[in-house]
Amino acid sequence: YRDGDEMIELDPNPGEASGYARALNNDGYLLVTGSDSLWRARVTNDAGVVYETGDRTQLWTEYCSSYDLNEAGDACWAVAGSSPVYGYRWVDGDANGEVDPGETTELLSPWGGNRTAAQGINLLGQVCGYAKNLLGKSRGFLWTDENTNNVAEVSEFVELTTDYPAANIFPHCVNDFGQ
Repeated sequence: YRDGDEMIELDPNPGEASGYARALNNDGYLLVTGSDSLWRARVTNDAGVVYETGDRTQLWTEYCSSYDLNEAGDACWAVAGSSPVYGYRWVDGDANGEVDPGETTELLSPWGGNRTAAQGINLLGQVCGYAKNLLGKSRGFLWTDENTNNVAEVSEFVELTTDYPAANIFPHCVNDFGQ
């Protein structure tokens, strides 16, 4: 849908019967997940023209819960349906629209649990989400790749929920100020 136009049906991911869209940025990129893959698709160009099928980047090849897309087109998500579940971040470092080696970061739980979900990404590439601790509680986090090596080190995670140790906390978004 765009400024009063009719709804436009988008084709599902190649080879899939269905899919759903989760995030759209101002440049017309959409995060789309299907039964066994995750794609970033350009749905409109600067003139608002709907994308052509070839303008897609496959980010992952398993079933994912897609979560967020920033204004640069970088994405974060969680692989769903498996145990353990981990979050991921992709930053298109060379801006070629392809997933190249070293551009995807796996976010393991810094507190020893078996689940991490990346929920939001800002323009700085910071990711917020939650991770289980050893007691099974979900703790909110903000992760910043402080040394820009695309490796999620425990020291780079900031726990957002220290005031409520018994609560499960699920942050979903982070602004460009890291809030």
